[in-house]
Amino acid sequence: MRILKLSPAMYKKLLAARELRDVQAERVAAKIIADVRRRGDAALFAWTKKLDGINLPSQGAWVSQREIAEAQESVGAGFLRAVKHAIRNVRKVAEKQLPRDWSTEVERGVSIGQMVRPIETIGCYIPGGNATLLSTLIMTAVPAQVAGVKRIVAVCSRPNRELLAAAGVLGLNEIARIGGAQAVAALAYGTDTIPRVDKIFGPGNRFVTAAKQLVSRDCAIDLPAGPTEAIVIASRGNPRWIAAIQAGLPAGVRIVPFYDRSALIERAVATLRRSLIEEAVVVTLVNLLFLLHLRSVLIVTIPIPLAVLIAFLFMRYLGITSNIMSLAGIAIAIGVLVDAAIVVTENAFRFIEKRGVNPRD
Repeated sequence: MRILKLSPAMYKKLLAARELRDVQAERVAAKIIADVRRRGDAALFAWTKKLDGINLPSQGAWVSQREIAEAQESVGAGFLRAVKHAIRNVRKVAEKQLPRDWSTEVERGVSIGQMVRPIETIGCYIPGGNATLLSTLIMTAVPAQVAGVKRIVAVCSRPNRELLAAAGVLGLNEIARIGGAQAVAALAYGTDTIPRVDKIFGPGNRFVTAAKQLVSRDCAIDLPAGPTEAIVIASRGNPRWIAAIQAGLPAGVRIVPFYDRSALIERAVATLRRSLIEEAVVVTLVNLLFLLHLRSVLIVTIPIPLAVLIAFLFMRYLGITSNIMSLAGIAIAIGVLVDAAIVVTENAFRFIEKRGVNPRD
């Protein structure tokens, strides 16, 4: 995260990035699309194996109804309530946006009107790389259901249980384990396994965006969704919230905050950096835990509640954000250190006893 002064020159530089073509992504996407068009499933399966590490012939290209049912049972009731709440809200908006049939007589004997008919089949592309976006599933599938689309085919390279649970709530039963430019090509032109759709919806990375643009001559697309650009406008704010916006988004996403106090942005950057350092420390501690193998390790010589309490107080003293991951990492580290201290002390006692002195006397 960098602080950029929004001068006229910087403004032009930021906007100029939109006009650049991603030639490399287009070249790669074109190669994959041509291969899928020529070889069908063989190419789709090969590219999925190469790029996503998924063996479709063994795992199956389609998610089963059993997997969807198990996913719904495994997630919490609170999660399902949140998904249903989001679906209700999106549906309300979609119903308001739905175009209607109308007819009017512009003059005697001359009528003009509009007939609205739903698309027969659509493809919902759900990103599954850095994060599986179930919000994309809701935002694409619900409007389609409101419009009366008969067939909704969703694709996601790594559908997690939350996505599958949401699909179950929506009543979707066609979810394929494919992603990338190869998934776009399969949806646009069809294979023996994947049906050809009339329109593709949903965002993706640069290669997915390039693929959508390339197939748009033969299959309709929603829009070429590029990297997210969010603008935050405020006169005051919480530095942690500002940092959280950037920390929660993938690389390549641009956040442009407009504030009248640069000190606020500087504190947000410091908060973000501290958060990244905390995560690095926790990961290091956990790795150390497994590398050292001190006795049976975890926390064997200090009660777990006490270790967690000490970790919490330690974090409060240093001003570190108390999240579950950092709390657990520091608690484990405390347990390991206490355990190590006890081992060292016991070894010292044994050494002294061998010398003929009993330190416990």
